[in-house]
Amino acid sequence: MQPLVETLVLRAALDEINGAQSLHAIIDTRRALDLGIAVPLTRAMKGTSNPHLWELVEAMTEYAHSGSTYLEQDIAFHSGLLAYIENELMHQLVAAMWLVHQSVTPQLAAASRQEMEDTAEAHAAILRACEAGDLEAYTAAVEAHYAPLLAIIEGR
Repeated sequence: MQPLVETLVLRAALDEINGAQSLHAIIDTRRALDLGIAVPLTRAMKGTSNPHLWELVEAMTEYAHSGSTYLEQDIAFHSGLLAYIENELMHQLVAAMWLVHQSVTPQLAAASRQEMEDTAEAHAAILRACEAGDLEAYTAAVEAHYAPLLAIIEGR
């Protein structure tokens, strides 16, 4: 996956608009991956209890309230969800998208406290939906998860 990551980072660096176009493509890809695992993930997690993931959600919420970023917790959260999916390629693709995302994100405007809080709440909604096995709620939560980032990229 390293050549893929390096190619995407280079492409982002060469973008005329500070990588926003490439980051938009990365976010679209991450969203498609998250939505693509909706059925197996909500089935696998239905009825489970995930205190470690809830601790990550709580940490993200606290960081957001204080105006701080929480990239490490965000990555750990998504990795924790992926642990329920037995698909090594999916794990590698998501990891690759995160690496590119991390490389390009510093070029963007900082998220507002409200956007960080909304994203933290979306993580809680994703986890609630997974534990309930609620496919519809999971899909809505994934869309809510990416909405603040897309707003920053699109300058809204």
